[in-house]
Amino acid sequence: MYRDFTYIDDIIDGIMLIRKKHPKQRNLKNNDFLDPAVSTAPFTIYNIGNSHPEKLSDFISILEQKLGKKAQKQYLPMQPGDVNSTSADISDLEKDFGWHPRTYLEEGLGQFCSWFLKYYNI
Repeated sequence: MYRDFTYIDDIIDGIMLIRKKHPKQRNLKNNDFLDPAVSTAPFTIYNIGNSHPEKLSDFISILEQKLGKKAQKQYLPMQPGDVNSTSADISDLEKDFGWHPRTYLEEGLGQFCSWFLKYYNI
């Protein structure tokens, strides 16, 4: 399975950029009404994510390494509503703001694990 993990600092950076620019009312073009992110109302919907799916097994391996513990894995069949892969489409955010995530999975998990171990005094 693949997931699009995004480090919280990258999400906050994206939100801070977006909040500085208020969208203007716009006129709809042909077939724009088919896109839920397009409206004559002054709003824009942005997908903030990493847009780089990572193997869930790699995520778990990095956590094991950073925490110094082996995960107790229990493999189950796909659950109702689950998907094989997730990935954010950040093209509008890149186009409008030049935004892209800066934190790679291993770096983000390293920072999280350092905080976690210190916070819980482990």
